[in-house]
Amino acid sequence: MLKKITSFLKRDPDFMDLNPGHESLRKVIIWRVLVTVLSTGIALWFLGELTSSLQLVLVEGVIITIVHYVFEEYWESKYGGNNESRGSY
Repeated sequence: MLKKITSFLKRDPDFMDLNPGHESLRKVIIWRVLVTVLSTGIALWFLGELTSSLQLVLVEGVIITIVHYVFEEYWESKYGGNNESRGSY
């Protein structure tokens, strides 16, 4: 899996839109922090213990990230990257 990610990064180094005129990376980081804090709070409320809550959020975050990557790869292979194919799902 790591080789596939490394290969993808080499193939498309601009995928995170690091252009200073765009806010994509900043937006993603802020969103991830917000979701992590929110998920930790919810897990803490249900579990009543900080360590278990943090472990749950960490595992969930890794799994969701992997699933998101697989979904994005599938979507790209099925529908492509152009705008014309996006309306056909």
